[in-house]
Amino acid sequence: MRFTADARVIIGEYAGGAIAVGHVLATRAGDGSSLELLYQGATTTGEIGAGRATARFTSDPDDGLRMHLDWQWLTGEPATGQSEWVAV
Repeated sequence: MRFTADARVIIGEYAGGAIAVGHVLATRAGDGSSLELLYQGATTTGEIGAGRATARFTSDPDDGLRMHLDWQWLTGEPATGQSEWVAV
């Protein structure tokens, strides 16, 4: 994942596993410790999808920064879930 940000808007790109390419557009929410995200991606088999998520951040001394996501697909089969990303 790669992210760039200004005072309010975050733009990201991601890929890996079944995702050939993906993009994220996010804004800081509340006190800035969480994000509201919209994402879209294309799989290695040519499927596309889009969704939304809320992210919050925590840190720990062993793994560094963690992003906890509550997500929901907006296209295809309706699904919700939780994911966690660790910055290393």
